[in-house]
Amino acid sequence: MTSIKEKLKSLVELITGLHSTVDRLSKCFREDLETQSDSPFDKNSADDWRVNIYGNALVRLRIILEQDFKEIETIGLVAVTRYIFELTLWLELIEENVNYALIYRKRLIDTQIRHHKGSLSQLKREVALLKAFEEEDNQARTEAIKKLRALSNPTSEEASSILSKAMGETDAKAARSFSIYTDQAKTNGYGFQAHLVETKAIPQVERHIHQLQLEFEEFERGASALVSGLLECSNWEKMAEKVKMTGEYEYIYSYTSKLLHCTPASVTTDQKKLEPEEVAVFLRYIHTKVRDIIDLSLKQPEYRIRSA
Repeated sequence: MTSIKEKLKSLVELITGLHSTVDRLSKCFREDLETQSDSPFDKNSADDWRVNIYGNALVRLRIILEQDFKEIETIGLVAVTRYIFELTLWLELIEENVNYALIYRKRLIDTQIRHHKGSLSQLKREVALLKAFEEEDNQARTEAIKKLRALSNPTSEEASSILSKAMGETDAKAARSFSIYTDQAKTNGYGFQAHLVETKAIPQVERHIHQLQLEFEEFERGASALVSGLLECSNWEKMAEKVKMTGEYEYIYSYTSKLLHCTPASVTTDQKKLEPEEVAVFLRYIHTKVRDIIDLSLKQPEYRIRSA
């Protein structure tokens, strides 16, 4: 009788054995993109986006097969399972209606805008934080100078110790704060680092946001009619329902919510990781979904053209 350990090893080999097929398929779509120099990529073309999505999806899947099955652990396994499930949803929707590739574009722009707006908010918090540290640092230096003046003939060691302690207190507080720039500020100074963020980093992000907003407006003008009546694809459950994968959604998300998020159920439990039998279930599912993605890719005209 085959042991569970041998079963898991066999399942991993089945999954990673699909790497060469995924790699070959990815080249069909990537090469098609690279040879489109005569006909530039049309951002309002659902078919151009379909090719783009398949090319990038297969490259991403190839990397997952290369890197994420060298050692199987619970968090990584459920995360990969969820990612591949969600990737399958997108490809199934596009197979059902190619205009979902345009919804993908819309979601891509929207995600990028939200990401940059989040970055902008963080940069503004950084400026306020750096300026606060500058004020604290100046006060600490002032207090240190007062202490030095109160001493009669302080030695160089005493002076160095007092000044280092004053600066160290601010640096220690900065190190405990969530900040992108505190390490650089230790060299540049908190005030000057705040100035750099205000005059360099923030304007750059604002330009990105403006450009993305223009791109979103272009999408609305050029493609909104084509996606009228389609799902917005902002809810995985509705996407799963659309392609009849609700059962898979409910099973996978019940596990990922339990194991990937810090909920009472994930903290107050004796089961901190998947049992070997559960690992086998997830590995079999991943193998099936990768095969599904391969089958969907084989249906695309790019594969038929390249294999002819």
